[in-house]
Amino acid sequence: MPKPQPKLAVLETAEWYTKDRITTVRPLFQLLSMHVYDGDPNLFHYATFTGKASFVATFKDMVSKHGVNFICIGAHGENNKIILNKKEKSGNLSLFSSLFSRDIRGAASIRGIYLAGCQLDGLAKKLSSKEWEHNTPAPWFAGYGESVDWMDAAWMDMKFWDILLNDHYWAQKKQKKPQSRRIDALRTPFQLLAGGHGATMWELGLQIYRQGEEYVDFISREYLNMNEDE
Repeated sequence: MPKPQPKLAVLETAEWYTKDRITTVRPLFQLLSMHVYDGDPNLFHYATFTGKASFVATFKDMVSKHGVNFICIGAHGENNKIILNKKEKSGNLSLFSSLFSRDIRGAASIRGIYLAGCQLDGLAKKLSSKEWEHNTPAPWFAGYGESVDWMDAAWMDMKFWDILLNDHYWAQKKQKKPQSRRIDALRTPFQLLAGGHGATMWELGLQIYRQGEEYVDFISREYLNMNEDE
């Protein structure tokens, strides 16, 4: 089987704490890549941003990359705004305008955007409700509703991506068509629930939206109803 293309791009703040350019989630994603892709630690794209301008430019570059289906954005969040640096924060949808541009090669291939920061579920919902003009189904958007503990969120992020990327890599190895965007948004939280991780997911307020619909709540209700019937 040919070497898989990176499906995931990680865009991370360059400075999690003031004057700190050391703290990074990159090693976590290298471990994840090794686990999913048979020991290869580098099967994801990675870049950092230092402010609004570099966020917009780098996000556009990631959207444009051939083969990228998912983008994970690691940054502090507050009241549905991404903290871009010490002086800048924004929840303006223009940050993500390249994703919705019909002129950008690769935009239609994006299946999901994961906002891995505090209190960004409202931004995820707004993005999911924006009109999607590409000739592909709309992507999903995920975000946390609560102020999340670093270690709790890091664990949830890794478990989420482990499930999702493994599903897609398994499909590639079996030469099967990967699951749809809708199934991405449904199956991943379902697997988290089935694995006994629902309490953590609810406690952190992790939500996945597609076209304004709350998929986590939807699948949670379906899962609980299914178990009650057994």
